[in-house]
Amino acid sequence: MTREIDRAPGSTRVPMGRADVEGKFRGNLRDRWPAERIVAILPALWRLDNIADISQLPAGLAVQPAP
Repeated sequence: MTREIDRAPGSTRVPMGRADVEGKFRGNLRDRWPAERIVAILPALWRLDNIADISQLPAGLAVQPAP
């Protein structure tokens, strides 16, 4: 089934709020990361515009090798 959406969330007409962005982030990662890891990284992601050196990001973003 397909449908057309004129005002999709995240567009300039319907911007996503912080809760929407976090919900999408959590939803995209919930099958890949434990909840604790998602919660731990969110504060750093919200501060991205204040980080002068991207290498300062927590190692929590590093891809984990498959078990």
